[in-house]
Amino acid sequence: GGRLADAFGALAGGGGGAVLAWVVVLGSLAGVAYLLVRHGRVRLPALPRDDGGRVMVELTRTPTEWRALAADLEAQGRWAEGLRCRHRALVADLVRDGVVADRAGRTAREHGRDVATARPSATAAMDEATDLFEAAWYGGVPTGADDAGRFQELDDQVRAVRA
Repeated sequence: GGRLADAFGALAGGGGGAVLAWVVVLGSLAGVAYLLVRHGRVRLPALPRDDGGRVMVELTRTPTEWRALAADLEAQGRWAEGLRCRHRALVADLVRDGVVADRAGRTAREHGRDVATARPSATAAMDEATDLFEAAWYGGVPTGADDAGRFQELDDQVRAVRA
């Protein structure tokens, strides 16, 4: 304790003692940081994998094209991706009808609020469709043919309601 008090006193003072004290303190901190990173619970984030320079670009599709893509994905057993495409088809129809705003970054729940305002009688169907989509896509809940069929029914119900 006395030695530490002397070292910290030298830090505040001046001269050669202060320089030596700073070297000891900084060296100790660097050593502790090294040990934590190397052997402790602290981990550096992994660098992103190099995927060969592939770039994902979202293309604009018609609702019909989204539904066709959904059917193709479902035929391959890629149910969550198919449900995502079905959701995009529904949103594209709602954008075309002026029910939801065509703005990037909007969430499924924001689209649901727009439907509740413009087509209140379609709110329950839109909410259930959103629940199916979010559970499969964001929640990782296993999905299959039953969910795809139910989403199609809900899609039809939402689109059948007119303002």
